[in-house]
Amino acid sequence: MDSYEADELGRYTSLSSLAVCAFLLGLASLVALMAPLLVVVPIAGIFVSLLALVRINGSAGALSGKKLATCALALSVVCGIASPLRIKVRDALYQRQANRSARDWLELVTNNETEQALGRLSGNAKMSLMGPPPVGGPPPAYDPQTLALKLAQDTLVAKLQEEAHHGELEFATREFLCDTTGPIPRVAMVYQTVEPDNSLTIKLVLLRSVSPDKGGEWLVDSWNLEGETAHAHAHAHEH
Repeated sequence: MDSYEADELGRYTSLSSLAVCAFLLGLASLVALMAPLLVVVPIAGIFVSLLALVRINGSAGALSGKKLATCALALSVVCGIASPLRIKVRDALYQRQANRSARDWLELVTNNETEQALGRLSGNAKMSLMGPPPVGGPPPAYDPQTLALKLAQDTLVAKLQEEAHHGELEFATREFLCDTTGPIPRVAMVYQTVEPDNSLTIKLVLLRSVSPDKGGEWLVDSWNLEGETAHAHAHAHEH
């Protein structure tokens, strides 16, 4: 074998199998954007990519695939960062939407616009206003006027209207909790009145409607004043 053939043989390299595996994990890391719990995939992609780069750099030219491993590392890092960031962005969006709907509903009931406020309630909340069905009898018929009257007589609504006589109400958000573990996103909002005083603390639970006519709209599902029993309901959800 002459010197030229020896040099050519010495320059032969093989593609790193770790680099290929890292690239496949990098592509698979995209699933973390759809299912945040799969963030383990980009984490594994980062680990394998770094290992591949170490092996390639230490192979004295016997292994190739550095660009492939670098691309895999970048893809895994981007997906690994984007997954939790996407959750924060989504929760911030839900908070803004739910806060706007909650404040609109509070304004409606405070101004005694109970018929319009009924349209901002979930089907489950409306059923709770109708009361439990009679034993052995049919459920009560849906009557918007009766429900509007019952809503106007609700403890929270009556208290808001009473406080509004002392001045325009202003609310500060004290707490926010977003729950997306179930099939329907839910948001709990806690408000404190700051005008005319800070005497009222109100908790509202809203859910994101999935019905065709109200898709994406946030509906009030329950409400209560601090220290009082929540306006809860045991019926199945209807949206």
